[in-house]
Amino acid sequence: RMKYKKPSEHQIQSAFMELLAWKYPKIREITFAIPNGGFRHIGTARKLKAEGSKAGVADVFVMQATGLQHGLWIEFKAGYGKQSDAQIAFERLAIRQSYEYIVCYSVDEAIDKINKYFG
Repeated sequence: RMKYKKPSEHQIQSAFMELLAWKYPKIREITFAIPNGGFRHIGTARKLKAEGSKAGVADVFVMQATGLQHGLWIEFKAGYGKQSDAQIAFERLAIRQSYEYIVCYSVDEAIDKINKYFG
C-alpha cells in the first residue's frame, strides 16, 4: 500500500503561486512572497535582520485594497501547523492596520479565500 505524504508548507505556497499565475495573472502581478522563514547561515540571518527582516511576518502579501481592507496577508501552514507567537502578534497588528489576514492549509483554501477577498 502506498503511503500518502502531506504536502509541506513550501509545496502548498509554491502550488498556490503557480495556480494564481495561471488562473489569475492580474492578481499574481500584485502578489509576492516574504522570504522571512527558514533556516539560514548566521551571517545571512544577521544581514536580513539589519535590513529590517521581522519575525512573524506572513508568507505572502497581495497588494490590492478592497473596501475597507488595505491588502491581504496570507500565512501558509501544513498539516497541523500552528502560528507562532510572533505570527499571531503580526496578524493582530495587520488587522489593526486594516489589512485582511488569513491562514491557509491548502491551495484550494487559499484560492477560495482569494475569491472571497476580491468578491
